[in-house]
Amino acid sequence: MKKSLETYLSGILDYAGLNPPTNLSLRESFSNFVKHKQSPYSWMISKFVVGSDLLDPLVKLINEYDKSPVPFNLTVVAVPSSSLTEYKQVVTDVVKQIATMYSVAEKEIRVPTLEIKLPEESLYGSDNRTLIEAVAYTVKIMNRSKKLPHQVFFEIPGYDFEPKLCQKVMKVISAHNLLTQNDEFDSYSFSGFKIRCGGVEMHQFPSSKYLANAIIFSRDENVPVKFTAGLHHPIRHYNESLEAKMHGFINVFGSAILSYTQDLTVQEVQTVLEDKNPKSFSFTDQYFAWRELAAPLLEIKMLRLLSVTSFGSCSFEEPVEDLKGLKLLT
Repeated sequence: MKKSLETYLSGILDYAGLNPPTNLSLRESFSNFVKHKQSPYSWMISKFVVGSDLLDPLVKLINEYDKSPVPFNLTVVAVPSSSLTEYKQVVTDVVKQIATMYSVAEKEIRVPTLEIKLPEESLYGSDNRTLIEAVAYTVKIMNRSKKLPHQVFFEIPGYDFEPKLCQKVMKVISAHNLLTQNDEFDSYSFSGFKIRCGGVEMHQFPSSKYLANAIIFSRDENVPVKFTAGLHHPIRHYNESLEAKMHGFINVFGSAILSYTQDLTVQEVQTVLEDKNPKSFSFTDQYFAWRELAAPLLEIKMLRLLSVTSFGSCSFEEPVEDLKGLKLLT
């Protein structure tokens, strides 16, 4: 395997079997995750995605099963909220749920990441005060202990693919990230933005233009991103059953990485996102390239770690089989 491909794909997928369209039970999803972590391609999987309300039954499964991965790495997803008051209660509840999990865990469990939808009232007001307070409150709470998530990815609820709203949220996250770069925040790493890329219905897929803008905003504001939904396949294609153009994770990650290394414009990122030709993307031991534009190995590694982090997927088999079909994996 080419070194750039291994670096590009390392820890790229957070397994979310509980989510649509698979909608597996917790036991089924847990069993799949354990199986995938024992596969030859386990290096591609990062964390198990679970709702905060399922931490109690999950820890029981982890305790019971002798082949549970150690440490068992989690991405915890908080429940949505409408108001700032509800949102703060959600954050408080998540902390309690994680603490309860640790109190009964018999094996090492780590929760590096929290994903949380911002309260709707913080997004559409005339000023940013509520939004700023929501972000600041979350980080303050998570900074209380090294056992709490040290990375929080904030998400816009629903399917509002308005670029100005995306930019507004990223600017607030960026400003707050600057505040956390001091000794007071010794248990916290960074806040990021979670970008939805699809779903189970056509209206849940953002346009390539929106996604290109979001990628450029994240680069310009220096905000780490995680992608979610609709990225089961590596290359962009048309899905007849959904009647939608599905984004490919090689397109998405490639455009984001190249936006940094090649200082791409929104239009150039959009062109990479819309490329349906697998031959446009290549990997060597020294670099990843799209057509004539390349990103060297060291920069891929750095950007994957700090900027273009991972994507959530309810399937692991589909990405692996597609990569095999492209002869990228053997």
